Amino acid sequence: MPVNVPVVRRLLVGLAVTACVASAGGSALARPVAPSGWRITKVLGLCGSDSLESVIALSPDEAWAVGQPNFTVSCSADVEQWNGRTWRRLPVPRELQLLGFGLFSIPIAATSSADLWIFPTNPDQPFHNSDYALHFDGKGWRKSRFPMTFEVTDAADFGRRDVWAFGQGRYVARYNGKSWRKGSMPVTPLAVSALSATDIWAIGPTARNRLAAVNWSGRRWQPVPLPRLSRADAPGNLSPGDITATGPGDLWWTYRPSSGSRSARLLHYQNGRWTTIAVPGQVTEFGPITPDGHGGVWMLGETGYDLNQYWYHYNDGRWGRRSVIAPRGYNLGMSGLALVPGTTSVWSVGEADKNYPKTRGPITEAVIARYGN
Repeated sequence: MPVNVPVVRRLLVGLAVTACVASAGGSALARPVAPSGWRITKVLGLCGSDSLESVIALSPDEAWAVGQPNFTVSCSADVEQWNGRTWRRLPVPRELQLLGFGLFSIPIAATSSADLWIFPTNPDQPFHNSDYALHFDGKGWRKSRFPMTFEVTDAADFGRRDVWAFGQGRYVARYNGKSWRKGSMPVTPLAVSALSATDIWAIGPTARNRLAAVNWSGRRWQPVPLPRLSRADAPGNLSPGDITATGPGDLWWTYRPSSGSRSARLLHYQNGRWTTIAVPGQVTEFGPITPDGHGGVWMLGETGYDLNQYWYHYNDGRWGRRSVIAPRGYNLGMSGLALVPGTTSVWSVGEADKNYPKTRGPITEAVIARYGN
C-alpha cells in the first residue's frame, strides 16, 4: 500500500510543562493523558537517550517510527514497529545513523512488515549525505548503493519494484527491484506527498528560484498553478512547511514566511483551485500535516505568545486544538504525524527533554502518542 511520508520542519522550541506525575529514574516516565482523545502510549529509551522524528502508518496493525538518539554518537538509530498490540524495536546495523538535517524529517517508506526502506547518513560524506539505502525484508537488512550521493529528504514505496528517494538539488533516485537509477524533477522538493505511483505531489523552488507545485502522473511531472503569493512568500523566505494529499486533485499545504509575517499559512487545493484558510492568529508555525480521515487535517503547530505546542485540527471551517502535554520535569516536542488508513486515528512521535539543570538519568526519551483508538 503506498504511503505518504511527510517532510516536516523539526520543532525545536522548548514547550511549557503541564503538571503531571513522573516516576523516578530510567525511562519509566508517567504517561499523562492529553485532553480530547490524545494520549501518550509509549515512552522509550535507548543508550541513555532517545528521540523519534518520523512515523508512517500502513494499517491499524502496521506502523513504523524512526529516530536518532540525541547527545551520543555511539548509539544506533531507533527503528520501532507497531504490530497492532505493541511497539517493538527492530534491530538495526551497528552504529546506523539517521539524521533529519534540522529542516527535514528522517525519510522512511514501507508497504508492509516485510518491505521497509530507510536512508542512512554517511559521516564520511559532505553534510553526512546518503550514498546508499537499507531495505528490511522481514528477516534482515540489505544495502543498495545510490547512483549519486545526495541528501535524501523524502521517500515513497509503491512495491518492491518501484521505490522513490527525493532529495536536494532536484534529484530523485528510483529503485526498480534490482538497483537505483538517477533522475531529476522540476523542483527541489521542500515537501512531497504520494497517493500512488501515478499521483505524487511536490512543492519547492525551481532552478530559477521560483516556487512551484508539480504532480507526477505516472509518465511526467505536470505543473500545478500556485495561488498568487505576496513578496514575503518568495521561496527564499519560506519555511519548508508540509503538504498532504487526501485524494485525487485534493492537496493541503502549510508553511510560514520567515520574513514579513509571523502567521502560519494553510491552503487547500481542490477542484482545480486554491483556497486560503484563515488560521488562528496566535499560530506562528505549522509542522507536519496529515489527513483526519473524514475530510479535514491534523497539524502540529506552535504559538508565539506562550511558546507552547499543540495538535491543531481543521475540518469544514472549524478549528480545534489539543495541548501537547509533557511529563513533569520534561519538555515535550512532537515532530511526526500519520493517519492510520481507514480510520480517524492518528499517530504522533517526538521526544521528551529533561529540564535543566536536572541531568540525572536519561536526558531525552522518545515519545509515541495517539489520537483515537
